[in-house]
Formats: sequence, C-alpha cells, structure tokens
Amino acid sequence: MRARRVAGTLAVAAVAAGSWAVLGPLAPGRDVAMPAADASAEDVVQAYLDATDGHDCATARALWVPEQRDDVARRCGAVEDLGEFEVRGTGASGSASGAASGAAAGAGEVVVLASYDLDWRAFQDDADPPEGSTVRGYHLVRSGPGEPWRIADEQAV
Repeated sequence: MRARRVAGTLAVAAVAAGSWAVLGPLAPGRDVAMPAADASAEDVVQAYLDATDGHDCATARALWVPEQRDDVARRCGAVEDLGEFEVRGTGASGSASGAASGAAAGAGEVVVLASYDLDWRAFQDDADPPEGSTVRGYHLVRSGPGEPWRIADEQAV
C-alpha cells in the first residue's frame, strides 16, 4: 500500500513538473516606465507594447481605461512575444488613416495604428487576435488637453 502511495505521489509530482515546464512563469520581465502625463498617444501605445512584450503586465494594465484593465492583464499574461513592432501614428477618432503624428493633439479621442508579429504562450494560440503579423488600431481617450491618454479599445485594421 505504501509503495502505491509513493508511486502515486511521484506521478503527481512528474505531471506537475511537466506542466510547470510548459505553462510555467513568464520569462523574466522588464520594468517599463509609465509615460509622462503629457506623453503623446503614440508614446502611450509604444509603452503598452513595450510592457506587453516585456511581461510588465502592471504597466500594460495601467495604460488602459479602468473598465478594460482586467481583460488586459489576462491578455498580457498570455503573450509570449510581439516580435518587432512599430507604432505608425495617429488619426482622428473613427479614422484609421494614419494621419501625421499630432494631427489631433488637443482632441479627446485618437486612433493609433501599430503592427507586430504576435506569438501567444503555449496553449493560448486560440486567443484573439490570432498569432502572426497583425495591424491593430488603438482607440485612446482623455478628458482634456492636459490629461493623460489611456487606451479604451483595440481593433484589427
């Protein structure tokens, strides 16, 4: 009976160790500084992508509007790598034209385009968006010209 218990314990430990190897902790992260309150919308998206790619989910979460932060934290934890990413500029809200940076400098809403090559962690590859090269439009809002930009939504472009 004791041998069976020991064998069962060893089997459970082996399964746990195997699961840890596949699903274990994220790669060591790097801290990403929060952008200054007067940072551009592009700088906020750049910081968000840096934080997500660096597994600094606390910073990534803080760059979103409060009602989206829990979803962002889950998504951030599922990302393995964003590859090379590029922030392409802003356009007026509702326009993903990629107008020149600062086109809506005092506005309360802008869309910032970004491209990257998404790689989800193991067993997360059914998440949205799908793995691979993607272009996303990040909708940012702020309550006034002196307030910080925060991401409110993202969509495929």
